[in-house]
Amino acid sequence: MEMEVQESPDHPMKVILRGHLDTLAVGALETRLTATVTQQKQRVILDLAELTFVGSLGLRMFIVLARTIGHKQGKVAFYNPQPQVKEVFEHAALTDILQIVDSYEDALARVQ
Repeated sequence: MEMEVQESPDHPMKVILRGHLDTLAVGALETRLTATVTQQKQRVILDLAELTFVGSLGLRMFIVLARTIGHKQGKVAFYNPQPQVKEVFEHAALTDILQIVDSYEDALARVQ
């Protein structure tokens, strides 16, 4: 599991997740991801285009991350999930809780 962070003073922080977000990956990633996105930025966009799998602990991690950012008056959006990942979000009814969109432009609009 890889995480790439792209920062710009004029744009929201963009985090690209690559690989399988299984139990082991969540354990290795969760603290680092949460610390990275909640330190300074109020607006965060997560690019899921290269996320090939998300398990139940990954879903929990995304919910906790969104709540943490929301408690700090921030906003987070997830965009461009692969079909199998999008299906997991839909089956878990997370599309009603998390801002999950298809394009970067839509994600940007959600965090403005």
